[in-house]
Amino acid sequence: HLINGTDYFHMINLLHQRTKKVANESGSLFIDLNKNLKFDLAEDFYDHCHFTPKGANKIGNFLFEKLKFLF
Repeated sequence: HLINGTDYFHMINLLHQRTKKVANESGSLFIDLNKNLKFDLAEDFYDHCHFTPKGANKIGNFLFEKLKFLF
């Protein structure tokens, strides 16, 4: 079977839903980057899953702001 972009989108969403469920059940912290950040696919990613330095910087700054209360 060929997997297209729509298939990949649905598979990633299933993975995220399951990860969130497990995190909630175990009392772990879950931060949904996709819900909280706006990504530019052309500038923030090398491919469908690897971030460019710009994308990684966007995520790093966001996570710092969300998690700095822990330190």
